[in-house]
Amino acid sequence: MFASGLVPPSDYTVTMTPQDATLSSGSNALDAGLALPNLNGDSTGAGPDLGALERGCPIPLYGVRPAGIDETNEPYGCGGPTVTTTTLPYVTIQTTSLKLKDGSSPTSRRVSFKSSTSHDPLANRIVPPAPGSSGDPTLGGAVVTVYNAAGGGDIATVALPASGWSPLATSGYSFRSSDPSVAISSIKVQSNRVQLKGGRASWTYTLNEPSQRRIGLRLALGGDRPWCATALAKVSGNPPTSAKSDRAGLFTAQPKMAAPLACPPTP
Repeated sequence: MFASGLVPPSDYTVTMTPQDATLSSGSNALDAGLALPNLNGDSTGAGPDLGALERGCPIPLYGVRPAGIDETNEPYGCGGPTVTTTTLPYVTIQTTSLKLKDGSSPTSRRVSFKSSTSHDPLANRIVPPAPGSSGDPTLGGAVVTVYNAAGGGDIATVALPASGWSPLATSGYSFRSSDPSVAISSIKVQSNRVQLKGGRASWTYTLNEPSQRRIGLRLALGGDRPWCATALAKVSGNPPTSAKSDRAGLFTAQPKMAAPLACPPTP
């Protein structure tokens, strides 16, 4: 029925993560709908398709428009004023925790990140790619990028080879490496959860400035759209200050920061 191979759960009580419901080319729902003026009269075939999405047309945008989309380029489906797609090149997710350390020796550098999205909006949840898909890291590896999102030039990019990835027994993937030349030592990707740890001398992100202010993190599995998260420094004291958590040698993020509206650009 669906181009993505989507199969609905057997029980209506199961909560599904966001799915691609584009019809397949052989679906019997193609051209099988009733033409209704001002609603689906701009279909591309002999008649409108069943369901909310007309095959071959831009997917309409629902809800709050993301950054970069306004009335001049918003897609409305078939016959709309534009044929733009709203598929962003990333998926924004929350930062549950993020910590960076640096010291007098490069071997003391550390990075740890966690994101838990089970209670977040569907558009901001972590969905592991299907085995064998373009996002399967056991086939295409992965890339981790950590960068200063406040306008600084600091950035660290780590390519993780496919050989270090393995599928989990339930669903998702894990990465482990004891090679000191690989800056990320472990990653676990599951439904609504990502955990990442790393450091070592091969980790090139330094904390020699007085403060970082805002950190961005991207994780791309294979050829999938990367997940993107941002974090501000943790504040404490009266009046609140980030001096203890955002200084030379240390950055500790505010906990449970919501997914950003847009992924900040890399330096």
